Amino acid sequence: MGKVVSSPNCTDIARWQRPQYLANFANFNMKLFLDQCRVFHEDGNLYQCESKEEFIRLVKSGKILFCFNTYEIIPDFLMRYYKDFPNSYIVNKRFYP
Repeated sequence: MGKVVSSPNCTDIARWQRPQYLANFANFNMKLFLDQCRVFHEDGNLYQCESKEEFIRLVKSGKILFCFNTYEIIPDFLMRYYKDFPNSYIVNKRFYP
């Protein structure tokens, strides 16, 4: 786990700005995302990445954005990746009605 600390230089805003491109990547189907090589541009649109090597560089550096196209698939995703979902530690039971 990493620790985020503020910059000692208050004018150092480049460190905290969103990168121009974020890889569209999720670990549940790595081959599909690597084959597609799509990136989200800072304008909010999805584009083809200039090269697979650039896409892999973005993924390895943690510059990733993955969006679910419908909210209904989120519980299925969570059930696959968190043991004993929805009773697992990631869900606080106070949020249930």
